[in-house]
Amino acid sequence: MERVRRVVGPHVPCEFEWCSVYSFRCARIARFIDGHVIFVGDAAHVVSPFGARGGNGGIQDVDNLCWKLARVIRSEAPARLLASYEIERGRAADESILNSRRTTPSCRPLNRRATISRCGPGTRCRLSLCARSGHSGRLSQPCDYAGLPGMALERAPSPAP
Repeated sequence: MERVRRVVGPHVPCEFEWCSVYSFRCARIARFIDGHVIFVGDAAHVVSPFGARGGNGGIQDVDNLCWKLARVIRSEAPARLLASYEIERGRAADESILNSRRTTPSCRPLNRRATISRCGPGTRCRLSLCARSGHSGRLSQPCDYAGLPGMALERAPSPAP
C-alpha cells in the first residue's frame, strides 16, 4: 500500500480489491493444424504482453488462414494450400516469441540489479526503451517468409461471382 500512497497521495481513499503475482510466458504449440482443427491466435501461441504482439499475431493468423480456406472451400485451390498456413504462421510465432524474449527485460526487469541498471541513480530511466524503435520497432513487423517452401498459389483476389 505504501507504493500506492506514493503515487496517489496520502489523502486519496483507496483499498486493494485483489492482489496477485502477475506472470506470463512465451510458448507455442507444435502444430497449428491437427486433423480438421486449425489453431489461431492464443490457442496457437502466447507471448509477453509487452508490444501487442499477441493480438496482432492472432489477427495475422486469421488473415493468413481465411483467404486460403476460402479458396479451398470454393475449389479454387487444392487442400494442400492450408499446409502453408502452418508453415508460415509457425515461423511468425517463432519470430514473435524471439522478439518478445528480447524486449521483455527492458520493459519488465527480471531482478533488482536489472531495475537499478535501467533506472538507477545517475541514469536516465530507460523504461521508454519498450516504446522506442530499438526494441518495439518489431511490434508489427511482418514475418520474414524467405526460404519457406513456396506454394504454387499466391494470394490473389477471387474471381467475381
